[in-house]
Amino acid sequence: MKKWLGMFFIFGELLTPEIKFLVQDFQHIEGFDFQIEIVTSNPDVKIVADCQSFINGVHGYVREGEQWTHQWGIPVSEERCDYLSHKTVEYSNEGRDFCLSLDLEKQTYDINLELDQCL
Repeated sequence: MKKWLGMFFIFGELLTPEIKFLVQDFQHIEGFDFQIEIVTSNPDVKIVADCQSFINGVHGYVREGEQWTHQWGIPVSEERCDYLSHKTVEYSNEGRDFCLSLDLEKQTYDINLELDQCL
């Protein structure tokens, strides 16, 4: 199952450039002040908003056994990275889930509070 999920993300980039995640929470990443893990409804997927590196980005990882494998990344401006991080923290603190849509082809993301958009 996990290998199929990884293959979906690898080939999914070629077939469907937009992927959606139901975001439920966030976690601080130890040792980094401006990186957060965006917790989704899928425990085998990890999304990181990296607003600390030289090139800011949103990165997706897939669990393969005990390892996390980088599957995709999109560069974002400092402002867009900060916006994603702040909204994730804000909605999490309010107990609100949201839909995060990522367009890998256009290298953009969108936040939507209408959870049916994640279906």
